[in-house]
Amino acid sequence: MISWKQKNLEHWDFTIKPINKEMDTINFLGFHVQCASVLIDLLSESQSKSRSDFRIQFFHNLPINSTENPIQDLGSHRFIGTENCTQDDLSFPTFAGIMSGKATEAIVQDLLHVPHFGIDKVESFVCSSATVAQSTTIGHATWIHPNVTISSDCTIGNGVIVGRNASIGHHCKLGDFVKINPGVHIASNTIIESHSELGIGASVINGIRIGKRSFVAAGAAVIRDVPADVLVAGVPANIKSK
Repeated sequence: MISWKQKNLEHWDFTIKPINKEMDTINFLGFHVQCASVLIDLLSESQSKSRSDFRIQFFHNLPINSTENPIQDLGSHRFIGTENCTQDDLSFPTFAGIMSGKATEAIVQDLLHVPHFGIDKVESFVCSSATVAQSTTIGHATWIHPNVTISSDCTIGNGVIVGRNASIGHHCKLGDFVKINPGVHIASNTIIESHSELGIGASVINGIRIGKRSFVAAGAAVIRDVPADVLVAGVPANIKSK
């Protein structure tokens, strides 16, 4: 998460323009310059619009000292602390705004004081170049990035991120807030429990279970079950730390 003291307008990747009635207002839960840029591009492409056509409300749960950083409304984009968020603020389409399930989960928790709000109010996004079988179900607050393939009868939980060029075989289950980094290949009948992460280019053979909060290092080849709360790495993957 970027420090508000370090952020300034020169580091922004997207265009700031005055509020315009023709702009689409969307909400992002969380703020990170690079994440915002990537996700706005994906939304823009899906809607055949320019990224500057969006007015974005970023909901953050980082403390901001107004004397150090007085920015609350900058151009067309707003920054709203979760403690100040209202039901009206959340009336616009809302997406996870940072590519971290843990961060999304924390911000959702901080917004539960808003009446009728929950993770079921956060939209999921499937990129147009992704291929997802009709029999697969996808939860809320999930991002499926370009060129992903998800086969039949899979269950994808809430707050999941599936990175570019990943593939998931049939009858797989991904728990809540799982992160699948780009280029990961998961064979059929695999279960990945909540809050786990697979590093770039990792591969998992069929029928494997990866326990909660575990991390599979980049390039690892998982050929046996992985318990909860461990780091595995290597070919084949072995436990490196707990």
